[in-house]
Amino acid sequence: MELNDQQKNAVTYDGKANNILVTAGAGCGKTRTIIARAIHLVRSGTDASRILMMTFTNRAAREMKSRLKSDLGSISTKIQAGTFHSFCLKVMSKVPKSFGVSGLNIIDSDDQNSLMTIVRGRYIVSANKSTYYSKHSLS
Repeated sequence: MELNDQQKNAVTYDGKANNILVTAGAGCGKTRTIIARAIHLVRSGTDASRILMMTFTNRAAREMKSRLKSDLGSISTKIQAGTFHSFCLKVMSKVPKSFGVSGLNIIDSDDQNSLMTIVRGRYIVSANKSTYYSKHSLS
C-alpha cells in the first residue's frame, strides 16, 4: 500500500496517545491510512479485538473490512470496523438504559415509505380538507 509521508507517520505513530484521529479532505487517503494503521498495529502485536475503526459512509466501511480481510485474513473479523451510526446503534442496543431508551427499531426504506404514506394520508389530507372545499360543497 503506497502512502505519503504524513500517512506513514499516522500509520507508524508510537507516541503517548492511545488513539489517533485522521482528518483530511475527500479523496486524500483517510480510509487507506486507517486501514494501514490497523494492519500495522495487528502485525506489531496489538490484539485485533482492541481496535475500533469508524468512518462516515457504508462504502468506506465495506472497503475497510474488505482490505483488512485480504491483508490479515480471518483475524480481521476481530477488528470492529464500521460507520459511526452502526457503532452507536450497537452500543445503544447493548446498554439502552444508559441512553434513556427501552428498545430500538430500525426500519428499511420500504417501511419508511409506508410510514410516510400513512402520515401523509392522515395529516396532510385532513389538513387539506379543512382548508379547501370540495367541488360538491360549493354547489
